[in-house]
Amino acid sequence: PMFSAFVRDVTERKRAEADVLQALERAEELSELKSRFVAMTSHEFRTPLTVIQSSMDLLRECRDQLGPDQQNQLIDDVCRCVTRMKHMLDQALLVEKADERRVNYHPESLDLEHWCQALIQEMARSDQGGERICLHITGSPLACLADERLLHQILVNLLSNGLKYSRVDQLVRLELDFAPGRIRFCVVDQGIGIPEADQARLFQSYFRASNVGSIAGTGLGLAIVAKAVELHGGSLEFASEAGVGSRFGFSLPLFSSAGPL
Repeated sequence: PMFSAFVRDVTERKRAEADVLQALERAEELSELKSRFVAMTSHEFRTPLTVIQSSMDLLRECRDQLGPDQQNQLIDDVCRCVTRMKHMLDQALLVEKADERRVNYHPESLDLEHWCQALIQEMARSDQGGERICLHITGSPLACLADERLLHQILVNLLSNGLKYSRVDQLVRLELDFAPGRIRFCVVDQGIGIPEADQARLFQSYFRASNVGSIAGTGLGLAIVAKAVELHGGSLEFASEAGVGSRFGFSLPLFSSAGPL
């Protein structure tokens, strides 16, 4: 009937208009988040660049007055800043590749107990607070099939967040639970936590919780975590309460059939 066709046409047009409006809202929100990311990244790069510049100026102009220990300290400062900047660039490139489904997945057998111990030592050497991380293992440690580069991204991001959003006198706990067929990781902190209103958008690129204040960050870490866990065919979950702390957990199969995202 003509009336029914008219109603269907109006309904379809209204649905199409609603879809367009929703898409425009998402695009506007993403544009705002990207603008915020550019501003934050510019600020994040300014500090290490300043350190590099001042360190190189001292080495160039005052080398004869500086002892070997002082020169080595300045060189170490430059190396740490370069590593920090490279990490930020790697994060941004990884998110872009994941969004375009261009991230490769190359699993290999990893001795997780020793691998995690080495990761913690690496974070301690690079002044990332590794000395505040405690490792707790349950079950019988087994080798895990995982992409080492992506697993490194997952744990460094989760551990760095735990350290960054906690007081300097608080420990961050890395838990490994070995069970038949899978390995479960948990990163637990007693930091500022995540407000409930922000939790739905937590894994969105460029998003940062409303209570971070002046704590530096780009809003990419948890987006990378979610994408990297998905690449492994794993599952990610979290629980958090503002002012109490956060717990991020993910499980990976000991033998994964997952492939590129």
